[in-house]
This record gives sequence, C-alpha cells and structure tokens, in this order.
Amino acid sequence: METSTHNQGNRAEKVLGSVPYALLVTDRRGVITFINGLAEEVLGVSRAYAINRPLGDVFRLANPEAKIPSTRTIGQLKAPKFYRRSFLVKRNGDKTLINASIAPIDGGHDGLVVLFRDVSKEVAVERMNLDRQKIDAIGNMARSVGLDFTRLLGGIVGQASSIADNLIPNTRAHEEALQILSTAKQAGALTKRLLSIAKASSSKGDMKLENVALGEVISDAISLVEGSFAERKIAFKFKALETIPHIVADSSQLLDCLMNIFMNSADAMPNGGAITIDTMEKADGNKRLVVLRIKDTGKGMTKEVLDQIFEPFFTTKDSASSVGLGLTVVNSSVKQWGGTVKVRSKVNHGTTIRIFMKKADVQPHAAKEVQVRTGGETILVVDDDSETLSSTVETLVKAGFKTIEAHDGDSAVKLFKKHGGTIALSIVDVIMPDKSGKQVLDEILALNPAAAIIMTSGFSRDYVRAHLEKGAWGFLQKPVDQDQLLGAVRRAMDQRSGDNATGAA
Repeated sequence: METSTHNQGNRAEKVLGSVPYALLVTDRRGVITFINGLAEEVLGVSRAYAINRPLGDVFRLANPEAKIPSTRTIGQLKAPKFYRRSFLVKRNGDKTLINASIAPIDGGHDGLVVLFRDVSKEVAVERMNLDRQKIDAIGNMARSVGLDFTRLLGGIVGQASSIADNLIPNTRAHEEALQILSTAKQAGALTKRLLSIAKASSSKGDMKLENVALGEVISDAISLVEGSFAERKIAFKFKALETIPHIVADSSQLLDCLMNIFMNSADAMPNGGAITIDTMEKADGNKRLVVLRIKDTGKGMTKEVLDQIFEPFFTTKDSASSVGLGLTVVNSSVKQWGGTVKVRSKVNHGTTIRIFMKKADVQPHAAKEVQVRTGGETILVVDDDSETLSSTVETLVKAGFKTIEAHDGDSAVKLFKKHGGTIALSIVDVIMPDKSGKQVLDEILALNPAAAIIMTSGFSRDYVRAHLEKGAWGFLQKPVDQDQLLGAVRRAMDQRSGDNATGAA
C-alpha cells in the first residue's frame, strides 16, 4: 500500500512537472510545496530555494494593484484570480512580463495553484507589428508629400535657373534669382529627408548589401531627429560628414540602427546633453574597417545592465509597452553586414557605441568639370508634371539639343516608335500614372536594346535601383538643376559615342 501511494505521488509530480506552464503549489498556509522546472527558469530560483518559502517571497509582482494572497487571505479566495501582463520580479531583481492565474484548492482550505507564463516575447512582437503599421503609414504620407513637393520644386528650380541665366550678373535681380535657387535647393534637401523615411518604411526585411555613403546616412538620421532633440536640449557634434569613407551595409537598416542609438541616447539624457559622432579607419588583417563612434553624455549603465543590452527583449523601463529591442536590432543588423558592435559605459559618465563596418572597395571621386558637347541631338523628355517637363525642355534647348515632349508613358512609347531612329537619348520620370517609368523603360528597350535612357525620380538612387531592372544608363534625383541635368546628358552622350565607336570598329 505504501509502495502504491509512493508511486502515485511520483506520478503526480511527474505530471505536474510536464505541464507546459510555470507552476507553483502551496499548502493552506501559503507555503510552497511544489515548483516545476519552468517556474524555476522564469523565477530564476532553484527548487531547494523555493520549497518551504512563503509564496510572496518567491512570486512577487511589480504592479501595485496585483496583490498576491497571503496566509491570512488564502481562505477568502473562492475563485481563480487572473493577472494579465504583469511584471514578475525575479530573485535577482530583473523583471519579466507574465500572464498568471492563482486558483484555490478546495476553496483555499488546501492551498493554491499558481500557473504563469512569460509573455514578454509575444508582447514585443505585437509591439513591433504595431510599430511597423505606424511606420508604414508615416512612410506613405512622407512619400506622397515628398513627391508632390518635388514636382513643385522642379518647376521652381527650372524657372529660377532660366531667370538667372537671362539677367546681368551681380545685379540685384540676378542675386535674388540665385537666392530663389538656393532656397529651393534647401527645400529639396527637406524632401529628400521625407523620401528617406518613405524608403526606410518600405523595407520589408530583405537585406541588401551595397556601397553606402556613411556620411549621408548619418546626416539623414540626424536631420530626422535634430528638431525634437533640440527641444530636449540635446545637441549633435560631428565633423565633415562628407569626407567619411563609404562602407558595405544595408542603407535602410543602417538608418534604422542610427535612429535606435540616437533615441536610446536621448532617453539617457532627460536633462539634455550632447551626442558626439566621429569615425576612424582601422586595419583588420587584409580588411579595412570604418569605425563609427557615437558617444553620449547620459547617465550611463551599470555592468549588470551592460552585460544584457544585446539580449532580446531586455529593457530597463518599467512600462509593459517598453520592450528592449533597439540595441538587439542594431547588433543583429551589423552582424549581417559582417561587422561588430562594442559598447562602453559607466554610471554618470555616458555611453560610447562603436560600430565596426567593412570599408567599401570602391570610393567616390570628385567629378571633373567638362563642357557639354552637343551636335544638335534629339532627346525625348517624358514627365507627367508639366512644369518639370517645361523647365527640362527649356534647359536642353538652350544647350543646343532638339527635344520631343511626352506627358505620359503611352505617348512616350508611341513617339519613340515614330522617331526612334533620331532619338539619341530619353529622359524618363519613374513615377507616372497609368504607364510607369519602369514600363516605358522596358518597352523602349524592347524596341531598341541599345537605347540610351536616363531615369528621374524624387526618390533616391538606391530606392529606384531596387525597383528597376537593369537598362537605364543614368539616374537623376529631383529636383534637378541645370548643371546636374546637362552633366548627366553629357555623360550619356559620351557613353553613347563610345559604344558607337566600338561598334564601328
């Protein structure tokens, strides 16, 4: 009989131990008599520590309203009590988000059963999905506003350039025309910031390693937050971003990483401070690395916190909506690029984050000034915005070219079919209703695989390249001034002449 009872007890313990939830059982005094392996793991305690201790000493919730039944109140618990998304305080002081239930055994006269589950990862995923939806909405709005604003600026830049060219230099009118151009270019920089948001929000998680202008991405990230940071008395300090070498990375992920780091730094400086950004080059065997250093003057971190910053879902914040994903995402992204992240921090002495990234093999070179050579070639200009179309045509005609105008994709293809033999170059807008620039590109190349085509868009080169197949000879980001337009035309004409010479040979 004793053997049978002993076997039944062992079986019951095995059954309770196999339950896929963290489980605690107490006696009628509220003293723990059983704990399974999952509960040990979630609570951060051993079986030897938990057994014979009061429930409130081992199972503690941070939420003030979440009261755990005590020895005096166990008998008053007549039905299960549920705790949704409450913070459980582990033995070491860390907190984790759980769903829990405490149910009485025999009306509380024979103890309690406590079931709980760590839901921090689930909440984090929900939070990420909500953030993704918000980012998509912001990106769509930024894209719409940016493209509309770019179309307007294209007309302003074109007309202002024309006015400046027809005025006597050093006169008041000429200076005012140049001022209009300068202001329009500043507005163009603003639209590029908006479109960089749209580009980042359109990323669906597919990594694309490419040659990235690190300085430009840093500048974009700073531009996106400097206004709100200024209100919080947080300043950026940096030097000559345009001289920073290019690196190998995913540009969208890099922008996200910088934003995460900047926001973490801002949270660590509630009374204001400074974020200093600098770079250096370093050799690592046969590889050349670019080290990006971001240093803040915040409150810093303890060694215990520093050891956990890359752990998924780790957070030092008490809110259930605050899940620690920022530096986890940064570390994961940089590793995908073949880089590393190192963090130094000391309480009251700020935090320094160093990101080691591979230097790109090909670095940009300064463009040489070359005059446009023209033999009166014919250029097909395709744009659904009449002001942009008009200013582009005017610039080309003044430079000695002949032009054919198309206000939409369908008419562009028809005109190319009719005049293809005389068209030396086509300049095509990417974003158009009905038939897009990509479709126009494909149809023109189907008619003439050697056709010279330059694509234009308010979006960046990287964004457009990701959405177009090969075939375009060049790209111009709107708004485009006269020098940029004629420079691109000159390069396309030179390439065309070189190809023709090769073919003739």
